[in-house]
Amino acid sequence: MVVGNFVGGWAADKSVLGTVIISMALIAVFMVLFASTAHVVVLALVFLFLVGASASCLSPAMQTFLIDSAPRAPQLAASLHHSAFNAANALGAVLGAAVIDAGWGLRAPSYVGAVAAGVGVLIAAYVIWLSRREAARV
Repeated sequence: MVVGNFVGGWAADKSVLGTVIISMALIAVFMVLFASTAHVVVLALVFLFLVGASASCLSPAMQTFLIDSAPRAPQLAASLHHSAFNAANALGAVLGAAVIDAGWGLRAPSYVGAVAAGVGVLIAAYVIWLSRREAARV
């Protein structure tokens, strides 16, 4: 996670929303690879590290985007970031438990997480589209 925060901060300096999209896409890919290789301990550990690093890359970019989006209330934006991350963690636990309880197996939560990250990519792409449309309007 430390590695991810450093890389995410550096990447957010280059492109905030680009970092969000790339981080979420990497989370999705690495979660699928983790679930697919969980039976091989070394590969599972490598992909678990990569899931954590890519997820941690996301935080600095999201924090920066929210604070930039609310220049008159940066503290409120920062608190919303943490609240949203905590809500996402809780939702992930609920969805992960639901698919295990449904009998889909212990790897299923990783696939659910990959789908959720994919949805995040779509949302970030929509935000980019909205911001470009708004910039073209000015």
